[in-house]
Amino acid sequence: MVTLNIDGKDEKDGVRLMKIFHQTGVVKHATSLGGVESLVSMPYNMSQPTWKQQEMLGIKKYRCLLRLSVGIEDAGDIIGALDYGLKKII
Repeated sequence: MVTLNIDGKDEKDGVRLMKIFHQTGVVKHATSLGGVESLVSMPYNMSQPTWKQQEMLGIKKYRCLLRLSVGIEDAGDIIGALDYGLKKII
């Protein structure tokens, strides 16, 4: 399990990045991170408080936070998909 926060990006960038990862066919967008394949999700649209609630709690600093569960695919394929996706949004 790997958590990424991309500084200077927001939730829209995160959603875009998840779509790009999914399009590679290697890292799939999922609402659950339990499987043998590489999966990516964003806590903001799953289990975390709304942005307003986060702000009230003083934790509004991770706008582009993604969780990646690395699967059993070829390591080069996973690295390639991550590299491709990150280059597209950074």
